[in-house]
Amino acid sequence: MADARKKESGTHEKKHIICAAIVFLVLFACAFAAGVWTGSAYRKSGTGYTAGTGWHEGRVESAQNAVDSVAGGLAGVAEQVQYARTEVDQGISGIGELGTLGSRIAGTGGVIEESAGRIEDRIQRIESILSEAERKDIVLAGCSSYIDSGGGD
Repeated sequence: MADARKKESGTHEKKHIICAAIVFLVLFACAFAAGVWTGSAYRKSGTGYTAGTGWHEGRVESAQNAVDSVAGGLAGVAEQVQYARTEVDQGISGIGELGTLGSRIAGTGGVIEESAGRIEDRIQRIESILSEAERKDIVLAGCSSYIDSGGGD
């Protein structure tokens, strides 16, 4: 059941990554369309390229910086999408393996109960070990003020 929650959580995370990629692509398309529209309007105005050249150079540099920023973001999103695809492929493989294991488990009900009992015992043992470790950590943290750092006053 915990594996199902992890897969469901992973699927939810993958949806967020894909949504982020779509948002970046839409923003990039909007920036590109705005640039094309501005360029078209400038050419139709007939003012020529010499009027306000400094202003346009600054705008071109600003646009280039924006495009570079979006391209960097898209590269990161592409990497995340590739990672999500790998995770989905592994999840699909895992589902097939679970089907095979499920058919094996269906034939051995008594063994399952014994295994579940052993797993439960091991989980309880792990919890007790973690609890003991936390207690020791708290004790050590409380005693850290008493430890001589070796400075020797």
